[in-house]
Amino acid sequence: DGDLDIAYALLLADKQWGSCGPIDYAAEAANILGGIESGEVDSSGSYLRLGDWTVPSEANYYQSTRSSDFMPDHLRAFAAASGNPVWTSVLNHTYTVFDSLQVNHSPSTGLLPDFIANPLGTPAPVGANFLEGPNDGAYDYNACRDPWRLGTDFLVSGDARAKTAVQRITTWIRGATGNDPGNIQSGYQLDGTLSAGADYRSMAFVAPLGVGAMTDSSNQAWLNAVWDLVDGTSLDAEAYYENTLKLLSMIVMSGNWWAPQGVSGGCATSGNA
Repeated sequence: DGDLDIAYALLLADKQWGSCGPIDYAAEAANILGGIESGEVDSSGSYLRLGDWTVPSEANYYQSTRSSDFMPDHLRAFAAASGNPVWTSVLNHTYTVFDSLQVNHSPSTGLLPDFIANPLGTPAPVGANFLEGPNDGAYDYNACRDPWRLGTDFLVSGDARAKTAVQRITTWIRGATGNDPGNIQSGYQLDGTLSAGADYRSMAFVAPLGVGAMTDSSNQAWLNAVWDLVDGTSLDAEAYYENTLKLLSMIVMSGNWWAPQGVSGGCATSGNA
């Protein structure tokens, strides 16, 4: 996910400042994108691997993906900047994977797991202790980012698949909390039951759900309540991960997120420094 964020940031920098100065942001972005494609996209060009450390001989890892690495708005920007169809292929296939997971494994909640097995076949949550811990197949500290990523894509592109996927989660969490975001807990099994030891509040779970709520006007009161809770939570209350997700989600919720392909920019042509 860091690699994708870096590539996206470089594309933003190209539009913000241009690439005719001491740093060629566009070239740096192209370089990173080439590395992601060769080292982190599977050989069929359909999904993002867990990392460049995965190899086909270890199929359980190579044939798996992390739901939070799916950043559809980033993939759209990569496709626009490079003209490479692989990014659209990954975008479309992963939306199909997410839909399959929600329909077959979390029909009442829409929750997505941290890690997904068999994305080219019949997608399924991985088992416990697959890579990080007992909740690898649950909605935990990776998947908590999914509503933010999906909601952002809808806001950027209007893609109905994003709205469908994230609205499933929003509808469930509103019901599960009695429309009180203060009741959001920090980890759920895909059937909506609370994960062991997750009975506490974390902005890593709360803030992304605010972005997810932005896909439908029926969520306005809920969105307002999420914003108030996020805004009213001190940075001192949590650590870097939670505060990072809080900040990024607030950028989107406040209307300050933008996509590089949606604006003009680049090098100045007036001759002025």
